[in-house]
Amino acid sequence: MDVLITNTTDHITAVDVFDASGKLVSAVSGKYDKEIRIDTTGLIRGVYILKITSEKGVATKKIVL
Repeated sequence: MDVLITNTTDHITAVDVFDASGKLVSAVSGKYDKEIRIDTTGLIRGVYILKITSEKGVATKKIVL
């Protein structure tokens, strides 16, 4: 399963995925357009925090798999 992250105003430069305990479980970086897909195949079901870095700053989002 993939998670699609979209940002309608800025280019995404990195996405870090943290588990509920705060451990970094996945990281993607580079110059992307306004969307990026994160592969969640190896992640167990649960709550994760996404740290999304764009040209304008950082945002965090919670997802449940």
